[in-house]
Amino acid sequence: MKMLLLILSLFITGNSLDKQIDNYLNKYLSDYEKFEYEVLSTPDGSSAVEVQDDGNLNMTKNMVYIPIKISSSKSVNVSSVISVKVKLYKKVLVALENIKTKTDLKESMFGTRMVEVTSLRGTPVDVNEDLNSLRNKSFLNRGSVLTSEEVEHLPILFSGDEVTAVKTFGTVTVTVQALAREDGCIGEKIKIKTVDNKQFIAKVISRYKVYIEE
Repeated sequence: MKMLLLILSLFITGNSLDKQIDNYLNKYLSDYEKFEYEVLSTPDGSSAVEVQDDGNLNMTKNMVYIPIKISSSKSVNVSSVISVKVKLYKKVLVALENIKTKTDLKESMFGTRMVEVTSLRGTPVDVNEDLNSLRNKSFLNRGSVLTSEEVEHLPILFSGDEVTAVKTFGTVTVTVQALAREDGCIGEKIKIKTVDNKQFIAKVISRYKVYIEE
């Protein structure tokens, strides 16, 4: 009878830990469409194990480290972690054609597909993102996943545009005419050249207006 109770106890404890791990991962991986996981190591089954939710997800590449508290028969509490290998899946935007560098993007250029993103380089662009305001920084092959690192907002200033450059000295504001030497979006810093060939770094304020910073 004692042996039977011990077996039942270990079985219940194991299921309880599995449930805790499952709940923990469901909480912190809820941004993904689905996930798969494999627990690589667990404490001795004779110990009581409780997952400790510290409000943070400790994840490196495809590994999640779940904090736990182990209570032994000697009433000693030990802090440790359980190593869990995960596969994460998400709906992403995939190029339906080869797209040249610096192309204004359109929704018709992409389709959605569920892919494993665990080892994907970069962060996938949200499938609901307005692509009409973006362009790609480099060549995109057909079938490649669109990532945030590969896109930029369409500039409102282009190299060669005439701009009004502003600089404030105390209560005095100086305005000069200049030429943009780079494309730029609002908030970005670009190189400009004034009509007397002086070069500065300026922040794009609005269409055709910049603020000299350097």
